[in-house]
Amino acid sequence: MSGTIFSWESSDPEKATKVIGLRRYYEFLSKRLYDEYEPTKIAKIPIQRNFLKRVDEWLGNFSSDELRYSAFRSIEYIFFAGKREYEELYRCADSINMRTWLRSKLGLKIFDNGYHRALKSAIRETWICPATDSLKINEFLKITGLRGHSNGRADWRSMKRMGQLDGVKKFIREEKVERIVLLEDFVGSGRQYCDALETVASIFDGPVLALPLVICEEGCKSVRGLIKRLGRDNIELSPVLVVPPNCMIGPIQNIGEPRLFQALRNSMVDGYKTMKLTLNGEAYGFEWVGSLTVLYSNCPNNVPPIYHSYGKSEKTWKPIFPRGRRA
Repeated sequence: MSGTIFSWESSDPEKATKVIGLRRYYEFLSKRLYDEYEPTKIAKIPIQRNFLKRVDEWLGNFSSDELRYSAFRSIEYIFFAGKREYEELYRCADSINMRTWLRSKLGLKIFDNGYHRALKSAIRETWICPATDSLKINEFLKITGLRGHSNGRADWRSMKRMGQLDGVKKFIREEKVERIVLLEDFVGSGRQYCDALETVASIFDGPVLALPLVICEEGCKSVRGLIKRLGRDNIELSPVLVVPPNCMIGPIQNIGEPRLFQALRNSMVDGYKTMKLTLNGEAYGFEWVGSLTVLYSNCPNNVPPIYHSYGKSEKTWKPIFPRGRRA
């Protein structure tokens, strides 16, 4: 542990008690969650694997002790979805969201004769597929025990970019796909997910379940808006977990947000200036969403850049959850 945290623990008793408590809490979370963060497992040597050491380096980025302290306290409000959490999200998506939707579509009742046979048949006729390559479809199928379609595991974003939609239409016909479940691990503003959902709707007129595992409220608004514009009553949004506005930190104060967030905005703006970047969403993350949700596989760009960005160069800023670049 370095100078900043140590100096606070040696300061006035009230602040020291708060800092010691948070430091111990972060050490506990590091062992249980933060050490799972994949970009730091494959990172180059300059990136600290030890979370508390990364925090110490990160605090040194800010221009004043007050800004450092607000940033340090903000870690308490980060929702880190680890591997075990995602396994539970997978199970919920299958056993609750998808199966409830199928029962509703087919009018099935759990005590009816032949219920299990009918549900299994419905699942075979349903193409469970990812919106983008962020969702690990093989892992999802393995954890849930679903077979899926062995030749249909590519994500819609990649298939569209590679011009494979004619092949997708043929696949849907040959596999006799009756309905589609469109999965995604995290949806922030909804831009990428809506693009994938719109592509699905353009070539498939059957029922579609939009099933993000975690989605921000802004993403919900975007998806619902797209469904309304498409005029489709057979597309349904059913996320597993919705992140409410008071758990996010945008430029405008949200009702019920933590009192710390106003001071944290100052730290975010200070950090963004130091990074010397020009980003969509500026200090608040992509499209000003201000999500504080970090995934074990990567940090979404809807999270404020002080947490994940290197700034203009790797020497400009030292993040605590360095974001792995996607193709």
